[in-house]
Amino acid sequence: MVTVLTVLRETGMLRYAIFGSFRPDLVAEIKANAPEAVTSILFSSANVDPVLLARSVKADYVHPCWERFESPSALLTEAWINSVRAEELGIVCWHEERPQEIAALTALGVDGICSDQPELLVIPRP
Repeated sequence: MVTVLTVLRETGMLRYAIFGSFRPDLVAEIKANAPEAVTSILFSSANVDPVLLARSVKADYVHPCWERFESPSALLTEAWINSVRAEELGIVCWHEERPQEIAALTALGVDGICSDQPELLVIPRP
């Protein structure tokens, strides 16, 4: 059986992929079978400890999915970000289409922003 992991390894593209899921068991299985794979754990609750969750599955990134909140970037407090960064974890954010939220997330220095409208994420060059 050919898997996505196999294809990515064989084509040299594995280093360009991030495997992410809401299911901790899947993230843990990917990391156990391919320690070199980059993984991200998705979660929707603002009450989850992102560091504990990520460490429990050996994820490289935390991925809060907070698009339902009015001002989700406000949930990424300095303390929240500092605790994540102290563990050398990356931050990938929910799909975002609101320009003011994209600007706020960019200013916070997140590593990635997902979007259903990727053209909104292009930063104009001077």
